[in-house]
Amino acid sequence: MIQEVTDSEKSKISINYWLVPIIGILVFLVSGVGFGWFILLQMQAHGLHQGDYFRFGHFQLYLLGAGGGIFAIAIIAISAILAAVTTMLTISWGPKIFSILKSKRK
Repeated sequence: MIQEVTDSEKSKISINYWLVPIIGILVFLVSGVGFGWFILLQMQAHGLHQGDYFRFGHFQLYLLGAGGGIFAIAIIAISAILAAVTTMLTISWGPKIFSILKSKRK
C-alpha cells in the first residue's frame, strides 16, 4: 500500500537529515582534541622541554611551553572541522548533483 508523505513528516526527515553532520562534527572535534592531548602527554612523557621537538610520524611538532600542545590541538581540530564540513556538503549536495548529472545524460 502506497502512502503519501505529508509536509510535517517531510520536516521531520529534514531535521534528521541535518542531525547527521552535526553529530559528525562533534565526534571529529572530540576525537581531535583527545588526540591533541595524547600528543601533548607523549611530549611531556619523553621529557621534552621548551624549544625541543617531538617527532610524530612525518611531523615534527615543536613544544613551546604549553603552546606546542595547544598548537597540535588547533591543527587537528581545524582538520576535523574541514572533514566534517566536507562530509556535510557531500550529504547535502551529493544527491542534487547526482540527479542533475543523471537528467543531463538522458
